Amino acid sequence: MKKLMVGVVCIGMANFEARSYQVHGKTKAALATLPASLLCKAELQLYPALVETVAEAERARTWFAASGKPPVDLLMVQASSLAMGDLLYPLFDICGDVGFWSIPEPTYEGDLRLNSYTGINLAISIHKKSFQPTHPGSSCKWFHGWPGDNAFDSAFQCTIDALHARLNLRNSRIGQLGATVPTFDNLTFDVPDIRSSLGTEIVSLDIDEIIKRVKDVSDAQAQPYAEAITSKAKRILVEPDWLLRTGKILHAIHQIRDEYQFQSLAVRCWPEFQSDLDIAPCVAVAALNESGIPTSCEGDTIGSLSMYTAWLISQQPVTMNDLVAYDPGCDTLQMWHCGPGPVSWADDDGQTIDYHHTLNRRKAPGEAKTGLSSDMVFRQGPVTVMRFNDRADGLFTFQAEIVPGPAKPFKGTGGWFGAFSCGDESYRAQDILQTISDHGFEHHYPVARGHIEDVYREMAFWMKLSVTPVQRWKPYACPVAATMPLHL
Repeated sequence: MKKLMVGVVCIGMANFEARSYQVHGKTKAALATLPASLLCKAELQLYPALVETVAEAERARTWFAASGKPPVDLLMVQASSLAMGDLLYPLFDICGDVGFWSIPEPTYEGDLRLNSYTGINLAISIHKKSFQPTHPGSSCKWFHGWPGDNAFDSAFQCTIDALHARLNLRNSRIGQLGATVPTFDNLTFDVPDIRSSLGTEIVSLDIDEIIKRVKDVSDAQAQPYAEAITSKAKRILVEPDWLLRTGKILHAIHQIRDEYQFQSLAVRCWPEFQSDLDIAPCVAVAALNESGIPTSCEGDTIGSLSMYTAWLISQQPVTMNDLVAYDPGCDTLQMWHCGPGPVSWADDDGQTIDYHHTLNRRKAPGEAKTGLSSDMVFRQGPVTVMRFNDRADGLFTFQAEIVPGPAKPFKGTGGWFGAFSCGDESYRAQDILQTISDHGFEHHYPVARGHIEDVYREMAFWMKLSVTPVQRWKPYACPVAATMPLHL
């Protein structure tokens, strides 16, 4: 996982008092207090002097180029005081994506000491009117305050999370292990468009290769994986051989991932796993998701790509569900799948490894059962759903809370979602259903822990993606609202 490179340059002019107030030194000290959650994703380079002239701006550009560090992904330009507009152009050559940073005035009495916001106002206007027309891929954002101020910290963390995801999506590799499962014709995707929009490569392997690799795994190679699964489960209701078979699936998939350098996987989990191996790989998928290898079911490549993005942002195990039930009384939706949920998503009852409910539901009493499923009820708390469209030039996202529902979720992996929100607006469950139905969204919903919709929207802004607005339910059919462009 690559770190984001953030350059920081303090600009000003001698007519104001950035030097006498030692703004550059204060900036250096403030940046040293940034939280670990930010510094694990970004490295900051502060140019070691206040820039007040075009010649000094040219030296700053040369300094960053000669630093030996990777290219700057975001340039933070702090108006330590008002600065003249002509010194901005050499700085924009460092990086076209710019965070313009204003700081509070040291006093509101007497002479104007810094005039920082006017400096940023001037700089933003120049960037938008003079630079962006010839550099249409560039963007900018305004920040105000100091590290430690809530407004600055939340805005800066949001930007770092989003641009870190953008950086790591570029040149990432998503492995589709077998084609999309039969008849799921809605799980389409466009490889060239995804590469163009996100910089992500999709690599498809034949399912026969996957099955052969699983068959070639020895018991000894599989045993450590089986033991790891056993150690985390609360209850195991299957014979040990099923865990060993799952260990073989895991060993083979880890081999493939290492060989092809995949960051995320989409597994065609039926019908070949059942016909050739007499097993469902749900518990293996659950273990991959738990270990930080986002893995979707049913060969869903866009689902896998969306899960990987969720993992990059949240740095927590992610999952993917179908939307299977709507309860108007509780205003909730049940998100469920047949058994790929990561163990850390379970409530206090923990994970049960059982025979696969869907595969065994039509078997006669006494007939041998087949495995396996990771069964659990999702732990309550905040979550965010996000899925890219087929071309990865737009996304759909909303937030929710996992809440008590009208009954325990169906057997498998699931939970009841309620308290929906999107874009600072609250919504009802039927609004989510209206939006899904109006747009014909795919029936797979990647889910991350925590409320991270702001980061998805920030990412969409910098990457020139559209965001689909939630539709309010109406009793009558109406035209679908256009997606909301974030790159006006």
